[in-house]
Amino acid sequence: MAEIGVSIQHDANHGAYSRNTVLEYMLGTTLDIIGASSFMWKQQHVVGHHTYTNVDGLDPDIRVKDADVRTTSALASISGVVCCLVNLLSVLWVALGVLTAQAEST
Repeated sequence: MAEIGVSIQHDANHGAYSRNTVLEYMLGTTLDIIGASSFMWKQQHVVGHHTYTNVDGLDPDIRVKDADVRTTSALASISGVVCCLVNLLSVLWVALGVLTAQAEST
């Protein structure tokens, strides 16, 4: 499921998802909703990676010598759980609103 979200923001931040610039912007900022930065992603990935694709020492996506802090950081684990809970609460909030609106209309 997360890969779908990554693909959507990836294509939108490349300007490849839609011809509608407002829609592109909204889909690209889904990265901001989960706590990352679409601006920094564009700088690192679009400008850095696509300028120097797979050039060792220049492509910022090639960092095999660095430790993977995502697996060693306790804060990263906690923030992942918090993001999941926030997303779940958002879905529940929308579902509750839909169910309430349906109940009131009947």
